Amino acid sequence: MATFYLDFEAGSDAADGTTFANRWKTIKDGATAARIAPGDIIRIMGSPAPTSLGMTGAWTGGKRHNATGAAKNIESSTNATPIVVTITGHGYSNGDRVQVKSHTTNTNANGEWTVANVAANTFELTGSVGNGVGGASGTVLQINECIVKLASALTQFLGGHGKAWTASANVTATINTTNFKVQTGAIQLAVAAGFTTGLAAYYATGPLDLSGYRQVTFWLRQTAGTAIVAGDISLRLCSDTVGAVSVQTIAIPGIGSVATSQWMGITVDIAGALPAAVNSIALYVDTDKGAQTFVLDNIQAAKDSTSADSLSLTSLIGKNTAGETWYPIQYIDGTVVRLGGLNSAEADDNTARGYAGTSETVTTHKRETIKMLPVSSGSVTPELQVQDSGSAGSLITFSGGWNRTDMSTQTLETWLSGQNGGGLGISVQPNASVFVAFTKIGMVWFNTGFQATSTSNAGLEFTECSAAGCVTGFSFSGNTSNKTATMTTCFAVTCTTGYTCNGGLMILTDVQAHSCSGVGISAGSSNGTLIGSNLTAINCATIGIQLFFVYHLSNATAKYCNPGVSGGRGGEVFTCTLEGNELGLQPSSLVVIYNLTSTGTGTGISPTLGVALKLFNALISDTTEVAAFAAGSDGRIISVKHDQTVDNHIIWVNGGQIISQTAVRHTASGIAWQISPSSTDRDATWPIVLPLGRVAVSASALVTVSVWLRRTNTGLTGTLRVRGGQIGGVAADVTDSIGAAADTWEQQTVTFTPNEAGVVEIEVIAYGGTTYNLYVDDLAVSQA
Repeated sequence: MATFYLDFEAGSDAADGTTFANRWKTIKDGATAARIAPGDIIRIMGSPAPTSLGMTGAWTGGKRHNATGAAKNIESSTNATPIVVTITGHGYSNGDRVQVKSHTTNTNANGEWTVANVAANTFELTGSVGNGVGGASGTVLQINECIVKLASALTQFLGGHGKAWTASANVTATINTTNFKVQTGAIQLAVAAGFTTGLAAYYATGPLDLSGYRQVTFWLRQTAGTAIVAGDISLRLCSDTVGAVSVQTIAIPGIGSVATSQWMGITVDIAGALPAAVNSIALYVDTDKGAQTFVLDNIQAAKDSTSADSLSLTSLIGKNTAGETWYPIQYIDGTVVRLGGLNSAEADDNTARGYAGTSETVTTHKRETIKMLPVSSGSVTPELQVQDSGSAGSLITFSGGWNRTDMSTQTLETWLSGQNGGGLGISVQPNASVFVAFTKIGMVWFNTGFQATSTSNAGLEFTECSAAGCVTGFSFSGNTSNKTATMTTCFAVTCTTGYTCNGGLMILTDVQAHSCSGVGISAGSSNGTLIGSNLTAINCATIGIQLFFVYHLSNATAKYCNPGVSGGRGGEVFTCTLEGNELGLQPSSLVVIYNLTSTGTGTGISPTLGVALKLFNALISDTTEVAAFAAGSDGRIISVKHDQTVDNHIIWVNGGQIISQTAVRHTASGIAWQISPSSTDRDATWPIVLPLGRVAVSASALVTVSVWLRRTNTGLTGTLRVRGGQIGGVAADVTDSIGAAADTWEQQTVTFTPNEAGVVEIEVIAYGGTTYNLYVDDLAVSQA
C-alpha cells in the first residue's frame, strides 16, 4: 500500500505524486492506472477552512415541500412606495420573507421581499416601488425557510434584480422574466452579429465607493451563440454614468458550454481594492464571436477573498456545527441570503430548496470551494474521472480534507464545485469491477455529485461525503447483484435526488437527505436492496425514503416529505418516525414496520393497489389515519397494538374495516372482532375476509369448527368458512351463515374430514350494507 498526494489547485500531473512537493493536480491524468494499485491511498488537499462571518444569521427550519399549496391570493396592492398588499388574515409577521408571483398591473410587486408594517389584512414590501394599482391577481408565498437573514450586509448591489440596462447599437437589452435569480427578472443582452466589439450595454448604479471591496460576484448564463472562453467578454466598472470610462475590468472566465439551463455563479478576485468612484457598470464584448445572448443577475461587489467575511455567490454558507452541512447560495440581497439548489433553479422556483435544521439565530460561517473546469451537461468533468479500481477487500481510497500546508493532517474537507451544474462530478466508470472509497469530499453544482457504473462487481465506500445543489447527489448503476455501495455519515442537500442505487445493495448509516426536490433516499430500481440505520429525509418534495424489493432499516425518519416513505415489496423497518408529512406512508406491496410514529396534518397512510402492510406498535396521529383504498384494490393494512395500546388491533380493507373491541362480546373476557363493511362493492363475490387462524389437522378424522357471530342488522351476511381445495378431502367450501335476528349471538359450526394431514385456514366473511357490524367471538376447533 502506497500513499500519494493530489492538489487540484497547485499540483502537477507531470509529478509522480509520491510526496507533498510532487503532488498531482487531477484524478484522471495524475492518479492513473500506471501509478496506483489496490490498497493505495490518494490524499487530496482540502478546500479552505470555514470562517466566521463575524455576525449572527437567523436560520429558519421548517416545511417547504408544500410551498405551492401554502401560497395566499392577493386581493389588491397600492401604487405606492413601498407597495402595500392586502390579503385578509394573511398571518405574516414583520421581517418575514415572501415571494410575490403573477400579480398584474402593479407588476413591480412581483419578486421576493421582506415584510414590514404588518396589520391584520395588509403589509408592506420593503424597498418596492409601485407602478400601478393592483387588483385581485397573483399570490404571496412565505419563504423564511429558504433564507438566512444576516445581522448586516456584506456585499454591495451592482446590477440585476430586474433593473433595466441601456444597450448600444446592434445590442438588445431586455428584462428576462423567465430565467432570473432574484426579484422580477434578469438583464438579457442579445448581441447581434454586426456588433463586433466594445461597450454592449450599461447600467447606471448611482455614485458608489467600492474601495472596501475586492471581488465581483454574479450569475451568468449564455443562451445563444458560441460559448465564451476567457477573454471574450468582461464587466467594467466605470466612473461615468454611461459605461464609457472604464476604471476596473472584471474578466469573465469560460462557462463550459451554451445551455439554457446552465446558470454559472462567477466570482472574480481583482487582487486589489475596487475603485472608490463608480457610477455605472457595463458589459463589454472583447472578442468578436458573432451573435451571442447573455443573461446576468445578482451582480454584487464582495469583500477581499482573504477576509473571513468575504461572502459571494460561489461561497457555501452554514452553521459549521456537528450534524449540519453546507449550502450553496442562490442570491444575496442586502442582509438576505437565499439558499440555493440546482444551478438551473430560477427565482420563482418553488421546489424544496431551503433549510431543514434547527431554527435559531446563531453565528454563521462560510467556506470556499475548489473550482473544477465547467463542462456541458452530462459530460464527465476531466479532472475528476477515476480511471482505476482496487479489488475486493483492497480498495483504492481517495481521501479528502488534508491540510493545505503539507497535507500531513486530515483537519479539513475537500469541497469541489462544478460551477455550472452541467458535468458529472467524481465519476468511476471503468465498465467492469469498481472497488473505490472516498472520504471527506463534498460536491456542489454538478449534474451528479458522485457517480459509479459497474458491469460486474463493485465495492464502493463513502465516509463523511456530501453533495449539494446536484441533480443527483450519489448515483450507482449497472444493475448487477454483486454491487455494494456503503455510505456512512453522508449528506445530500438541495439536490433533485439525494441517493439512488440502480441494482445491487446500498448500505447507509447516519445518512441524511435534506430539501431534495425529488426523492431523498432511493433503492433506485426494482432489484435494489436497501439496508441502513439512522436514515433521515427532510423537506423532500416527492418521496423521503423510497423502498423497493428488499429493505432492512432501523431508525428511519422522514419529515416534511410527500410521502415520507413509499414503496416496498419485502423487508422490514424498525422504528420509523414520520413527522409533518403531507402523506406519511405510501406502501406499494409487502411492508412490515415496527414502532411506526406518524404525526401530521394530512394523511398517515395511503394504500396503493395490492398493498399488504403490517404494523406493530404503531401510533398514527395524522388528521386522516388511512386514506381510501384505490378502486379495485384487495390489499389490507394490519395494525397490531394500534396506537401503542395492548389488545387494540385494526385491519383496514377496501370498503370496510375490522377492529378488535371489548364492548360487544360473547363471553366477558378477551376481545371480540368487529367487521364493518362500508361499501356496497363488498358483496357475496367480494366479501370482507377475517382470517381466524391456521389449524394443523390429521388425516381421516372429523374436524369440527365453531364460532359465535352477532350482527346489528339482518341485511348483513356473516359466514364461517373453510375454503375448499386447501387440503385433500375438502374439495368445496364448507360454510355456515348466521340466521339469527339482529343483536343476537348465534353459534355457527362447520365439519369436514380431510384425507391427508396438513394445515387448514379458518375464516369469517361478511358483506351487506354500509353501516352494519358483524361481531365474531369464541372460536373453537376440535378433531375426533
